[in-house]
Amino acid sequence: MPIVFIMKKLRLWFSAVVLLLCSTSLFAHDFEVEGIYYNITSSVDFTAEVTYRGGEYYESNEYSGSVTIPESVTYNGNAYRVSGIGTYAFRDCTGLTSIEIPNSVTSIGNQAFRNCSLLTSVTIPNSVANIGNQTFYQCSNLTSVEIPNSVTSIGVAVFRDCTSLTSIEIPNSVTNIGASSFHNCTSLTSIEIPNSVTRIGSSAFEGCSGLISVAVPNSVARIEDGAFFGTPWYNNQSDGVVYINDVLYNYKGTMPSGTSVEIIEGTVSISPNAFQDCSNLVSVTIPNSVTSIEEYAFDGCSGLTSVVIPNSVTNIGLFAFRNCSVLASVAISSNVKSIGDGVFRGCASLTSVTIPDSVTYIGYGAFDGCSGLSSLTIGNSVTSIGPYAFSGCAGLTYVTIPNSVMSIDLSAFRNCTGLTSVTIGKNVLSIGENAFDGAELRTVVSLNPEPPTGSGVSSTYTYNHATLYVPEGSYWAYAYTKGWGEFVHMKEIAMTDEALASSKAYMIADAKGCNYTVYDAGKDELVNVEYTFALDEENEGACWTVMKDGGKSYLYNIGAKKFAAMNEDGKLSLSDAPVNLDITTTESGLSINGNARMFVLNDKVDVDVTAINGITADGINGADTPVYNLQGMKMQNADNLPAGIYIKGGKKYIIK
Repeated sequence: MPIVFIMKKLRLWFSAVVLLLCSTSLFAHDFEVEGIYYNITSSVDFTAEVTYRGGEYYESNEYSGSVTIPESVTYNGNAYRVSGIGTYAFRDCTGLTSIEIPNSVTSIGNQAFRNCSLLTSVTIPNSVANIGNQTFYQCSNLTSVEIPNSVTSIGVAVFRDCTSLTSIEIPNSVTNIGASSFHNCTSLTSIEIPNSVTRIGSSAFEGCSGLISVAVPNSVARIEDGAFFGTPWYNNQSDGVVYINDVLYNYKGTMPSGTSVEIIEGTVSISPNAFQDCSNLVSVTIPNSVTSIEEYAFDGCSGLTSVVIPNSVTNIGLFAFRNCSVLASVAISSNVKSIGDGVFRGCASLTSVTIPDSVTYIGYGAFDGCSGLSSLTIGNSVTSIGPYAFSGCAGLTYVTIPNSVMSIDLSAFRNCTGLTSVTIGKNVLSIGENAFDGAELRTVVSLNPEPPTGSGVSSTYTYNHATLYVPEGSYWAYAYTKGWGEFVHMKEIAMTDEALASSKAYMIADAKGCNYTVYDAGKDELVNVEYTFALDEENEGACWTVMKDGGKSYLYNIGAKKFAAMNEDGKLSLSDAPVNLDITTTESGLSINGNARMFVLNDKVDVDVTAINGITADGINGADTPVYNLQGMKMQNADNLPAGIYIKGGKKYIIK
């Protein structure tokens, strides 16, 4: 077959395909019956919905006059039940005067009758469960609508700009009135909201310039921003705090400088945006009756200095205290379940935060930009730390991630430029990208034997300067894991539980030498270590630490795993039980019970107490206890050691 002939056939075939594709895109409908267009929604149940004719709703505005939708239609020998009116089905049909909807219809799509300016009345059958957003938006001649008991929610802007609507009866089935649902219904004079409604959306009745009577039941727990703005009913409210039943709706008028607000007892919620940008608010008293502080409630209250969130509060909405720039202290309810997105973002004066054990999630940017935050306690129920949660908290120097946390999201502690030490709980599985980017970490403790995934603890500075402490036996697991293996300095944690004061168990991290961390397993936090030092130059392995527990001080010998006691002659001895000593720090070291002085290791040693010596010349072979060299490395073959000094069971041994 000649090649030219083949090419001609291909061109004809391609043209046919293009024409077919173009023809199928000309129309949105599958079929037409008696001037009404339909799309098949199920070929199994044989259902269809009414739609528009053209490829786009604006290409053909064919519906006009009175339209009666049948319960079923026949196409290609099959009877299809008409179950819905689709999105845009009658939009901009300015000639449509009436519509009859059958009982077979269960849903009316978004903008289905938008801008049907001649439509005067609509009866929605009881079969309809869902009315989409903007369904009757700009039906300017619509005077009445019957909403059936089957409808549970009035969607966004459903009747917006229905300027001729004089009355509307909301059935008891409705629980939510959506945002802008009756916005600018200027002929509406009264509204009675049934007891079933729990939420009124933002701007729901805004601009209803004829609305003088509003009946809101106690069932409504949430009234959003601007719900009644621009109505005579709202305009007649006195300036100051406006309450609608037991909901604090908002602050009306101009707030005087130095204003303090004491919220009325019995108030159950503070509405969204209630005090937004009230820069003259300096203090607020929230009663124990309040259960919810909604989003943006105190956003931009730049004069607010402190707030106590009572234990009755279970919900704090997103950005609730954002940009409260002089807020120095906040007490968070012990019943709050989550700290939402941006709740305290930009609170630059906030210095200390304790997240209660009730909280399970810290949201996106919850404390972003809290540059003054220097003390952070994360509750033991938090399972996830969201993106940018503590980003820009430059005042933080140390952070403990509790064992409850499973994920640290991206940039969670990004640009915490003062952060030098972090302890990562044993159940953390993933650390998001750039989680600690910008922090000059010197100490990283990871308690999970399995290296968490992700590259969050990754920067050239951290890799080169920080010491990574990992659980005993997991050194190589971290060393061969991307990200973790980049650390120049890595040491194993000796997971030895010690029964110390108050029955608390301590694990001595890096107990081989004097560079170490002390971890309180009971509290899931590091113990405050004041000093690390040796008692004399000949006995370098006799490393000690001062541990603080409340008002008590303990001197602990890492090598011997014993406490120090002070004899009457001012000499130290070892004790199995913790002994509370009078330990005070000085510029050059510390004093014990007023007579014993020691100097830190880096300054060499100058002591007037007896060193505890323990070098033994034999007995190391056949060891059933781990053996370490003076550099802290675990010796794999204790039966064949080269000459040198080793540590076994808290004692020193010399191999000649």
